[in-house]
Order: sequence, then C-alpha cells, then structure tokens
Amino acid sequence: MHDILLQASTHPDPTPVWAIEQAASLSVSLAARLSLGVCRVHIPQATNWLANKLVNIDGIVAEENRKSSANADALGESFRSHVPPESIGEMFAIDIRSPLSHTQFAVRARTYDLSIIPIYPYAAMEYSLKGWCLNPGDPSC
Repeated sequence: MHDILLQASTHPDPTPVWAIEQAASLSVSLAARLSLGVCRVHIPQATNWLANKLVNIDGIVAEENRKSSANADALGESFRSHVPPESIGEMFAIDIRSPLSHTQFAVRARTYDLSIIPIYPYAAMEYSLKGWCLNPGDPSC
C-alpha cells in the first residue's frame, strides 16, 4: 500500500484528532503517504421568509457554514501537525450539502489503495439513532 486517504467531516462535529493520529500511525507503519479529504458541509440558504422572520434561518445557516469552514481549517492544521512531513500526501476539500451525502468523496476515494472513514459518535447521532440498538449486549437495548 502506497496511498492512504483519510476522510474527515466538518459538521455537525469535526472528525476527532484521534482519527488523524491513528491514520498517521498506520501510514508510518506501512511506509505509505497519507492524504486528507475533508467533506466540508455547506448548507444552502433557505428561501422561506416566514422561517427567517420567526427564527432568523439565514443567520442560523450562515453561522453553521462559518463553523463548518472553521472546522475544515482546523482539521488541516491538525493533519499537518500530527502527520510526519515525509508521509503527507495531498489535502483537498469537497463541498457537500449534508453530513450524509459523501458520494462526491467516494469517486475520489477510488484512486487510493485504502480509504479510512472514522466512525465516531457526535451530538446529533443520539437523536438520529434513537431506538436503534448498537450494542446488543447492553441490557437497555
């Protein structure tokens, strides 16, 4: 293996640093280049005047997009600081509309020997997975 790609996400929470550290460790062990692909979520503006009057939807969307861009910058900095310079491959960002729509990323990932997609809990996951049992041994399931 010569080229490894780490997928990172910016929203709702950025990919944790441990994912970058573990991918960096793997790339060093395999003497491979590690690239970072950031799925930068960009929420489109709403065109609903009532939502804008009631909850300032334009302001909410703008703030979430600002956070997503800041998270993308922070992920790039974290990647550069945790991956040895000789192991750094390319870094790129793909703008997506939702944290669940990474199809554009999949097209690019096919050009690498290995793609790593970290799985980690984030605040919104608790709501979206309500009623699912992810740990069958847990008596609360």
